[in-house]
Amino acid sequence: MGISIVNREEFFQQLSLLTNDALHSTRQHGLVVIDIDAFRFVNASSGYPAGDFLVERLQTCIISLLERGQICAYVGAGSFALLLPNTEQTDLCELAANVLETVAAHEFLWQDRVIHITLSAGATLLLDSDRSESVAFSRAELALFQAKKAGGNNLRFSAAPESIGEIAEAGWASQIHHAFLHDGFKLSQRPVVDVVTRKAVLLDLEFSMVADGVVVPGEVFRDELADLGMAVTLDRWLLRKIRDSLLQQHSDEQAPRYLFMLAAESVAASEFTRFLKSELDRYPLLRRGLVLGVPHRNLAGQFELLQRFVCEFHAEGISLLLGHFGAGVDSLVQLGALPAQFVRPLDAFFYKGSAENSQLTSILASVVKSSGKTAIGLGADTELALGELEQQGFELVQGELFPAVPC
Repeated sequence: MGISIVNREEFFQQLSLLTNDALHSTRQHGLVVIDIDAFRFVNASSGYPAGDFLVERLQTCIISLLERGQICAYVGAGSFALLLPNTEQTDLCELAANVLETVAAHEFLWQDRVIHITLSAGATLLLDSDRSESVAFSRAELALFQAKKAGGNNLRFSAAPESIGEIAEAGWASQIHHAFLHDGFKLSQRPVVDVVTRKAVLLDLEFSMVADGVVVPGEVFRDELADLGMAVTLDRWLLRKIRDSLLQQHSDEQAPRYLFMLAAESVAASEFTRFLKSELDRYPLLRRGLVLGVPHRNLAGQFELLQRFVCEFHAEGISLLLGHFGAGVDSLVQLGALPAQFVRPLDAFFYKGSAENSQLTSILASVVKSSGKTAIGLGADTELALGELEQQGFELVQGELFPAVPC
């Protein structure tokens, strides 16, 4: 049997077969997950065609180092995976190290420039205790992230099933990467309703991740996404999901609009702005069906950046929302300079519960309304809370009284 070059689906089918074989035989099989260090920087500095070129050349380079019977696949997001049937740990690590050394010494010529890159790799042997192929792949990914944590251009081998301590040390890194590779992110939509009619005006998209069978809300690992440089990648995925949903219901003029809350990293990333504009040009329906949310509190200190982004997409015909909006003087001064249609005050959630705080919330809602914007009140969890928000002047509300449903 020669060297096999397969797609991602075929790779995981082969991994499943070898995982099952490891359970029922004494044979050992090896798995290596390889990731391009700073792949996002290559795309940002040289463009996505350069990234595509690099992936193609890397696959050719890696294949040249493999032997008969070994399997290679590009599994997405700048990552490759290798399967080595009937191997030992020493041979597995020797091959992985050879791949890293060869690529580090190689010059990739793209148009008129030379691109130097390095790789990181995580390796493991398939174990008779592996319940499924995903367990083995997660173990290799954990080793990969340990290699990246060591500075990149590194190889790590994971010899045993990951312990609770290892997972805690690695944070959500391996789970997030696994979710990107295996469509592990899930979307739900929470209605933003008219306080009087209780009809949905917006559908606020919320994301979660399935990790070891447990659904983890996005707010739990959002900071980890930013630390790993994956916040922009997830926002691109979310936008495509919104686009596909709108295209399916484009004939329904009464369909609520989707509220798409961006990460601060996406607002600051020029490549995301270009991507978003490209989507708007190709799919004009997005202008009607999309409300862009920007996290005001996270970007208030970068006001020029925030104002440029908001004004730019306001001019594109997009409705915008200022999320996590505070009651500070700086926030109130910025309110009039940002042409957003909606404001979701942070304080409407944190300051409810006493007469004094209720008064502050009312003032904030009034200020938002006087600026010509619509305030969205958070915390409509009960009928009593809904009534309080209505008294405070909120026209739109959201909360557990109007639960999220899967998309």
